Amino acid sequence: NTSTPQIYENNFIAYVERVLADWDEKDNKNADMKLYSFDVFDTLITRTTATPFGIFAMMQQKFQDIEKWGDILEYTRNNFYELRINAERLARAMKNGTDFEKGIRTNGVFEDVTLEDIYHVFVFSNLLTEDQAEVVKNLEIETEIEAVVGIPRNIDLVKELVSEGKRVIAISDMYHSSKTIKRMLLAADSVFENVDVYVSSEYSMTKGTGNLYRKVRDIEGIGFEQWQHIGDNKKGDYELAKNFGITAELYPISWRTRFEEFILNEELNDSFVQRQVAFAKNTRIKYNLRKVQAIGADLATFLLIPYVEFIIDNCMKRN
Repeated sequence: NTSTPQIYENNFIAYVERVLADWDEKDNKNADMKLYSFDVFDTLITRTTATPFGIFAMMQQKFQDIEKWGDILEYTRNNFYELRINAERLARAMKNGTDFEKGIRTNGVFEDVTLEDIYHVFVFSNLLTEDQAEVVKNLEIETEIEAVVGIPRNIDLVKELVSEGKRVIAISDMYHSSKTIKRMLLAADSVFENVDVYVSSEYSMTKGTGNLYRKVRDIEGIGFEQWQHIGDNKKGDYELAKNFGITAELYPISWRTRFEEFILNEELNDSFVQRQVAFAKNTRIKYNLRKVQAIGADLATFLLIPYVEFIIDNCMKRN
């Protein structure tokens, strides 16, 4: 009869052998990888605003400078946050041939829109002239670049892969061009100088449908089984990628706390609130804060930032 210690010993040895076999399999699989791709937003970079819409709140705040932006309609300047959100929705509907009277789409071959499509809606709706639309579109691009915050964990991984001579790319479902997204990535780190960017708006194909993955596979000339992808979206970056046979990893981005959600629901279009919430969230990401530490980041942000700004304002006034 086998003794109890022998049973434990045999089971332990079998367990160790399985773990070592798993490691060997993983190492062999990684050695076969020819392409490494990363989602962009909330994977490689995030923003100094709590939500993507926070960029529009920052722009609306800038538009309050009458001397600089007084030639733009007052209604557009004061309501830009909501107008920009609705312009994107309308651009998507227009591009897919929506019949607004019948409430149906007449084609639907376009999976994404460009920033130019969005600002065409402003011109179409007489909210901006063509010249103004071009200026405001460029302002949005520059505001996005100013708001970039890198995510160290994944940027360090890109650096490691690049240093090993691996092929690294970035893939994004986004209305911005690859040129703009490249500028945003470079604002976070110079490692992205030699990282190519694939963006849905330029191919009218998205990760969300899987078509952008197919397009990238054809351009890169590799099989799905030779490809590893990391991103924060459970469906687009993880489930769909895995369905194709891509080795997918879900990046667990630090989501907003209940307190932050409450604050945002009250003042979503307030650029100051957007920045406060983002500061707390980005601090949690940078220092990997959990539980009590995460609560501390929230309290410090909402108590100290207004006070520090008050002191700085007073110092400037008193010279």
